[in-house]
Amino acid sequence: MPRAIDMTALAKRLHRCIAEYNDTHDDRLPITPAMSRILEHDPSYVPYRPRRVNRVRRGLERVALQSIVEIADHVGVSVAYLIGEEEALSTIDRQKLNVIGRFLTCRFPVPESGRWSRTTSVRVDVAVEED
Repeated sequence: MPRAIDMTALAKRLHRCIAEYNDTHDDRLPITPAMSRILEHDPSYVPYRPRRVNRVRRGLERVALQSIVEIADHVGVSVAYLIGEEEALSTIDRQKLNVIGRFLTCRFPVPESGRWSRTTSVRVDVAVEED
């Protein structure tokens, strides 16, 4: 059975990500309706526009995984960070993978179509050392 997401913790992490984004960029991160409904679970969140005084809180009890993926992409963080999971890879491992990815991109340029297919062929010259 899937583990429930702590909406207050999710809202606080999202609020922190938005604040960090706004501090490091010239433009402000636009708040989507899904983000706003999540942020209503953070007591320290102050909406950008005034709300009615006796407004019934419309916060989410559950959030769809697709919404979390879109929000994480929008904010620029991993889904694991946003939902409070441990990162699968350490920072050093991610850096190593980025180096490998850059090497592969330089060595095997992406076709003009922008994607690989089964018919895309790449010539690989491998130097074999003899003992």
